[in-house]
Amino acid sequence: PSFSLEEMLAEGDSTSRSQLQRSQSEAPPTLNKTQIKSLQEAMYHSAENNHLDITIELRALGVPWTLHCWMHALAAAHELRLDAVIDQLLQDFLQVCPDDYSQQFVTECLPLLFNIFRYSKKEGTTLLLADIFSTCFGWEPIKQIKEPVLQPSNGSRIDPKFVNNPELSDVTFRVENRIFYGHKIVLVTASPRLQSMLSSKLNEGTGTPTVQINDIRYHIFELVMQFLYSGGCNSLDVATGDVLELMAAASFFQLEGLLRYTEARCAEMIDIDNVVAMYIHAKVYNAQKLMEYCQGFLLQNMVALLTYDDSVKRLLFAKKIPNHDVLNGLLATLQARIKARRNASQASGGGGGGAANPMRPASSNKAK
Repeated sequence: PSFSLEEMLAEGDSTSRSQLQRSQSEAPPTLNKTQIKSLQEAMYHSAENNHLDITIELRALGVPWTLHCWMHALAAAHELRLDAVIDQLLQDFLQVCPDDYSQQFVTECLPLLFNIFRYSKKEGTTLLLADIFSTCFGWEPIKQIKEPVLQPSNGSRIDPKFVNNPELSDVTFRVENRIFYGHKIVLVTASPRLQSMLSSKLNEGTGTPTVQINDIRYHIFELVMQFLYSGGCNSLDVATGDVLELMAAASFFQLEGLLRYTEARCAEMIDIDNVVAMYIHAKVYNAQKLMEYCQGFLLQNMVALLTYDDSVKRLLFAKKIPNHDVLNGLLATLQARIKARRNASQASGGGGGGAANPMRPASSNKAK
């Protein structure tokens, strides 16, 4: 049967509606190019005017989706809370996802998908969306955190043998009721936090000032001093179990180079069991690079993580971290990843493509 555009969009036309419903229950007819073009125009207008039922019926007739129509249909189904229709549309995702991840997809479609994800009450819908996010993120390795190549400040580096050496010491620290010897020439320019701590003590009077250090173990403080005296991380020997404590100390003393070193070490340790804890530590200690790495790991392994235990669900949906929206962070990371892939493809002369390699089912990925 053939219908005019007006008939398809006539909300009260029961005759055309019943004809479409009969067509839907039958095998989709074979359409020629002219018919497909006309029906796609009809689908466009039905989607634009929020006639969701007609849009779905046209799809059942074999009319291929465009991203624009699919988005409008999905938004309408979400607004009407039609869970079954949402799932049906999400299952069509791979047919509508543009090979070039268009600007509309990045700026309009992804926020819509995350909004549905945020408020979904059905596990099936949540997992469909998780699979879509993993597919969009792709299977290329997550961008590694590079350890910094540090250049010591002019005049601040002295022989590492002076670490905790009373020779020429002009400041001491009390750590876990033990004295640690320091040298202001190294420490006063190391960071604003150390400069402030030393300045306040120097103003108190004569004699060698002693700075009280709380909540940091002696061994961890010694690692911080080794970093400062050597001007880098190459000589550090940090046990795996000490990395997070060292990150806390680096954050407290505002030592960006040491913080980056601990971020890189933590990224190497991330797996399906500890990614939530790593994410929370990254947020607490302002470790932005580690947080971005955790977000990439969450996106790439989301189906496995959501079905593994409830910790990721609590992280994503329970507002576990005050004044921080985890889903917004994941959205931003996914958008940045797609833009970077598109830019790299264009720079290499590959045009707008770049979705072919990463488009594999998320269930095939194995978390570490």
